[in-house]
Amino acid sequence: MTDMTSGELQEAIGYIQAARHALEEGNGIDLKPLEIKIEHFCKSLGDLPPEQREAMRKKVIALLDDLDHLADDLRSQYAELGERLGKMNTHHRALSAYGNPSNNKK
Repeated sequence: MTDMTSGELQEAIGYIQAARHALEEGNGIDLKPLEIKIEHFCKSLGDLPPEQREAMRKKVIALLDDLDHLADDLRSQYAELGERLGKMNTHHRALSAYGNPSNNKK
């Protein structure tokens, strides 16, 4: 495995870990840098001789597993956000229907 391929892989894994941590903290993430890192990794992987590509198989599978975990985290955050927005919408409709009591106490 070339240093470039190894470096691209480590950068992608590091970005995935940082993204998952950011999601755990409730922060948003930008996936464009990860996309670029994965793209560079795939290009450098394609430049390797077949026997070196075969040696990378387990590392690529581990990278895919990390990406799957990130996708699960994103789906979970999306579902949680949808649930919160639904509750806020219900609360807003109730206030609209019955009026805001703080406005009626003048």
